[in-house]
Amino acid sequence: MVSATSLTGADGEHFVMSELLRRGYIAALAPAGVPNCDIVVTDEIGDRLCAVQVKTRNSTGADDGWHMRKKH
Repeated sequence: MVSATSLTGADGEHFVMSELLRRGYIAALAPAGVPNCDIVVTDEIGDRLCAVQVKTRNSTGADDGWHMRKKH
């Protein structure tokens, strides 16, 4: 059985990838097990390649799931 945290992580990765695609970038999920990379992104020309790592969590805890402050 798949854990809830695995599903939450996959949900976040797919959401970020869909937003990148919607904005005109070429994006694909990295293969499972690639360290420090969840999504590979490039533009239409393919001049630059970027690795994106996505962090996702449920709205739990005292900060309601958002642990960043204004300075971030």
